Amino acid sequence: MTFGEIYTKYNIMPILQDHMIRVAYVGKTISNHTTVPTETNNIIKACLLHDMGNIIKFNLEVVPEAVEPEGLAYWQNIQNTFVAKYGNDEVVATHTICQELTIPNDVMELVNAFGTRNVIALTQSNDLNKMIVNYADHRVSPYGIEPLKDRIADQQNRIATSLEPDKATAKLAARKESDDAKFTLEKMLFEKTDFGAEDIANVSVDTIREEFLAIEI
Repeated sequence: MTFGEIYTKYNIMPILQDHMIRVAYVGKTISNHTTVPTETNNIIKACLLHDMGNIIKFNLEVVPEAVEPEGLAYWQNIQNTFVAKYGNDEVVATHTICQELTIPNDVMELVNAFGTRNVIALTQSNDLNKMIVNYADHRVSPYGIEPLKDRIADQQNRIATSLEPDKATAKLAARKESDDAKFTLEKMLFEKTDFGAEDIANVSVDTIREEFLAIEI
């Protein structure tokens, strides 16, 4: 089964498909430039799986174009179906879907390495494969590939502008350690590559989509 077929089977929103494809592109690019061997194929597959359950937490009304052409009601129904089947935790949903797809353990270990919750531990790790997938995700915004500093600044700005001042200050303080760890991870990672973080430029997802959707699980 190809990832294109998997995304169709599970009704993955195009905006989430494109996010995972961009992350896979970043992961593949880094893996191809490491100075020690890495598991490129597993990295790509983990990146293409890591947000399979994310429609559960997706605010369907924030990005109107994300629900077109099917419309809000269509995707609301898909979201409700996901919640009814997998529960309210998108991470648990992703893992359950991976189990349904009988994803190999070595790929699942990489899927489990995603997320801000893991970044601090990864700065104390020597597992380059896990470092790559985690970092790749932090380089991708909803609309493209960005420098890490821009991605973090955007996230911090959204927190500062969407919450009351006291709550925003508390949330920003709570995530400072993990934000700092992302930069540490970047430094560690690119010490083991033959190019720099700045060499990963944005790319039109239209030019890479077909390549990644054709990959067999």
